[in-house]
Amino acid sequence: VKFGVPVEAVLAMNSQAKGQELKTAPKENYLDLLEGSLLVGKAAGLLNEPGMASIYLEKYLKQKADDLEGYVLLGQAYYRLGNTSESYKNYAKAVLLNPDHPQALYGMGLTQLRERKFKEAAEYLEKAISRNIDSREVFFELGTAYEELQDLTRAAENYEKYVKAGAANPFPAWLKLAQTYQRLNQSVQAIAAFREALKINPDDINCNYNLAKLLAETNQYDEAETVFQKLAVLNQRDAVTYYGQIMQMYDRARNYDKAVEAARKIVELNPKNEVALYNLAIMYDRLGRLEEAAQTLTETLALKPDYTHAWFNLGIVYDKLKKHAEAVEAFKKYTALAPDDPSGWLNIGLEYMLLKDFEKALPNLEKSVSLNPNNAVAQYNLGITYINLKDNYSAREVLKILQRLDQNLAGRLAKLIK
Repeated sequence: VKFGVPVEAVLAMNSQAKGQELKTAPKENYLDLLEGSLLVGKAAGLLNEPGMASIYLEKYLKQKADDLEGYVLLGQAYYRLGNTSESYKNYAKAVLLNPDHPQALYGMGLTQLRERKFKEAAEYLEKAISRNIDSREVFFELGTAYEELQDLTRAAENYEKYVKAGAANPFPAWLKLAQTYQRLNQSVQAIAAFREALKINPDDINCNYNLAKLLAETNQYDEAETVFQKLAVLNQRDAVTYYGQIMQMYDRARNYDKAVEAARKIVELNPKNEVALYNLAIMYDRLGRLEEAAQTLTETLALKPDYTHAWFNLGIVYDKLKKHAEAVEAFKKYTALAPDDPSGWLNIGLEYMLLKDFEKALPNLEKSVSLNPNNAVAQYNLGITYINLKDNYSAREVLKILQRLDQNLAGRLAKLIK
């Protein structure tokens, strides 16, 4: 095939003209073009380079100020950079262009959540959901906003939607849901949610601990004990704390056999700790194993001779054992350490009364009522002591005080005064 060129065109050509070589032609920078700036901004965002994304998207939007997608992308970039103010501004510009844009509404909700403006955050996130935002995370974030607003029912509803939506990592939401149900006093639902969380992360310390405490509070003692024992293995550093929880749980339940078991385990873990020994002694006392209680309190005081509570309770245990002379000595040790506590002096007086030594009882009872004149029991026993010492005048003076404090005890004392 042949092509012809008109002769006029050839004659019109300037024979002196020179063509421009391609290598000397001015180069056009693709990144300065609208298309290039947008493409690099998008790519940087996808590559988690929000700094670069913000630079090119700003450049793009200076030339194309009506691009909704550009503002959304720039809002995302600034949000990742932690610049909440600029993020909010760009999402707001996107919403001005399209008030129903779900991603822009979602972004505004996220910025308000980060700024701790929970009411505004909840409103934007609700709007994003109503516009069919394609995000499971929105339910978790909305739950967080409602939780901060103390709207716990709505918080629980959204955490539940999140876990049911098939989230990639539902553990935090199950934990949040459990804690929210706990605050709503919905123990059954809270326990179920804690169990779901533990299916995902069975060794989580916080989750196990909260479940164990909730089981204890709802009187599910065997299961609570099992979880606390599991914690003692998982976190051996705090094993004493977990066995302490078991001891307190069974103490409240008045299952003192089990409480003693836990207290003995604590002593086994920490044999030179006076508090551990003291608690074991108290559990022995409550179980009625008084000789063991006295022995354990003695061991406690060998470790800490100035342990005031141990001296007081040793006196109480000796009293129960009817070892009144030993009780007197224990209470004397107590009053030496706590001279301003009227109960110590009262107990010395009572023990001397049981020993029929009213002369020694008297100064201790007088000391007790001087520290607390309104203790009717102390006043009554002081009156009894005066009667036994043949001092009816002083007994009548006590009666006058007792008539003001306790009519029943006053009546009993009056019958004894001759």
